[in-house]
Amino acid sequence: MIAALKHASSERGTYKEGNEFLDLDVSFDGTWMTRGHKSHIGIGCVIEWNTGFVVDFEVLSNFCQSCFTKQRTLSPEEFAHWKVTHRNCKKNFDGKSGAMEKEAATRIWSRSTQLGLRYVTFLSDGDSAAYKAVTELNDGAGPYDVPVEKEECINHVSKISCTPTFSFIISFISF
Repeated sequence: MIAALKHASSERGTYKEGNEFLDLDVSFDGTWMTRGHKSHIGIGCVIEWNTGFVVDFEVLSNFCQSCFTKQRTLSPEEFAHWKVTHRNCKKNFDGKSGAMEKEAATRIWSRSTQLGLRYVTFLSDGDSAAYKAVTELNDGAGPYDVPVEKEECINHVSKISCTPTFSFIISFISF
């Protein structure tokens, strides 16, 4: 996929072979498994503007059914011992559902350079706190040595593209 993005970018003249990073203009949005901000499962996804490729995504869960069940049936000492051996915990986020979108964004932007990518234009709906969270990375310097520019999508195009992607991805995850 990275090779396809580089090829498409070089055809547009926005990437030159040998550059350390491929700078991308992306759409970011978050959604939840159930409607509203009370879902235990949320996802954030980054979609490249020009190709429509889903470049990266992050699935977050603030709940694990196994932990919940064991905590109710075991003593605190037994639960603490069990928790140490619990290898497949589904909970990977401590926080409220409403904070999942910005957490997903910071995780995605933080690892982008490991993929050889920099997401330099951030298209999102106007109600997202994710952009602010991304620009506050590295003590307010942002995730890269170049600024991340914000564009707002009045028609919420990113929601239209992200929701079907979320449904597809979540169907492959066992909760």
